[in-house]
Amino acid sequence: MIVGGAEQPAFALELEVEHAVELHHEHVSLGFAVAAPVGSKHEISASYATVVLRFQLIDLRGHDPVVIGTERVTGADHRFDDAAHQALSLIVSRIASLLAPHQLDASTEPTFVLERVSPGRAFVERVVIDIARATIVRRDVIALTDPGYARPGRWLVSRQTADGTWLSDAGYAALAARLSTLFPVGPATMLAV
Repeated sequence: MIVGGAEQPAFALELEVEHAVELHHEHVSLGFAVAAPVGSKHEISASYATVVLRFQLIDLRGHDPVVIGTERVTGADHRFDDAAHQALSLIVSRIASLLAPHQLDASTEPTFVLERVSPGRAFVERVVIDIARATIVRRDVIALTDPGYARPGRWLVSRQTADGTWLSDAGYAALAARLSTLFPVGPATMLAV
C-alpha cells in the first residue's frame, strides 16, 4: 500500500496478517451456577475472534528507503469482521503517530488551503491559494461529516495541505508564521492547535 501522491509516493505500508482466528461455541449456557440443558431457551451461540497484524511503514522520500517503524496490533471481538476492523483502526492511529515527525515542512509549501463551513453545516468549501501569486487555484465543496468542525461562515486556514496531507502542530505553526508575513492572518483565522 502506498501513502502519498500519485507521481512519487512518499511512504509505503507493508502489511502482514500474523494471526487470524474465529472460535465458535455452540452451547453456552446463560447464568453463573446453573447450566442450561442442551435445547433449552437459555442456550446461546457464542464466538470470539482475534486478528494480529504486523505492519511496517517505510519513508520513500530519500535516496534509500528508511523504515520508520514496525509494529504489531491486535483486534479482538465477538465477530471476525469487527476484530479485523479494530486492528485496522489501530494501524491508522499508529501510522498517524509514526508520520507526525516526518510531516511536510509547511514553510516551503507553494500553496495553502482556506476552508469554511456552510451556514447550514451541510458542507465545507475549500479553496487552494497559490502563495506567490495570491490567487485561488482550486475550489472544492465537500460534504461535512462533523457538524461541530467549525463555526459556519468563517474562513479558516486548514490544517491540511492541498494534497490532503495533515500538518503536525509544528508544521501548522510554521505555516501560520509564514502566512502572517504575507497575508492578514491571525489567531481568528487559524484553527485551534
